[in-house]
Amino acid sequence: CSGLTQIDLPDGLATLDTYAFADCTGLRAVSFGSALNRIASGAFQNCTGLTVIAIPDHVIAIDSYAFYGCSNLKSVALGTGLAGIGSLAFYGGVGLREVDLPAGVVAIQDRAFDGCANLQAIRVDAANPAFSGGDGVLFDRAGTTLLQYPDGKAGDYNVPAGVTAIGTYAFNGCAGLSGVELPD
Repeated sequence: CSGLTQIDLPDGLATLDTYAFADCTGLRAVSFGSALNRIASGAFQNCTGLTVIAIPDHVIAIDSYAFYGCSNLKSVALGTGLAGIGSLAFYGGVGLREVDLPAGVVAIQDRAFDGCANLQAIRVDAANPAFSGGDGVLFDRAGTTLLQYPDGKAGDYNVPAGVTAIGTYAFNGCAGLSGVELPD
């Protein structure tokens, strides 16, 4: 569907199934209806024309691969009702520079923001019960596990004292990272 440029999902649409609009490379805009609560796996995979996405507050889950390969995505506004983000959900979003996680996000699977080569910061709402952030880096709430270092951050990084674990793929794809100093 390379000629499809805009989608206006109706208010009565409750389900958007797997790979529903995958590879619609001309897609530029999506308007989500009021009944949709989940963006299914691969729903907008490889929609390279998307530059801005605003996830409404009534969406509670973004499944794995939902926006995989959306390389021109520059801005993602995550709604306050969002509770979970699947693995590789935004993989390859090289245009993304920052992501703000709302307080309700309590589950993020591995590599959700992997391959986002220009991502500088993952910021976390202070009221989030599951995650915390510091200097744009994603940690568990206690700050003891470093979960993801943004791919686009360059230079050296000193892992904060108190960190006792580094998550799976935490530094994967960090081409500009020149050094990591671990705490005692």
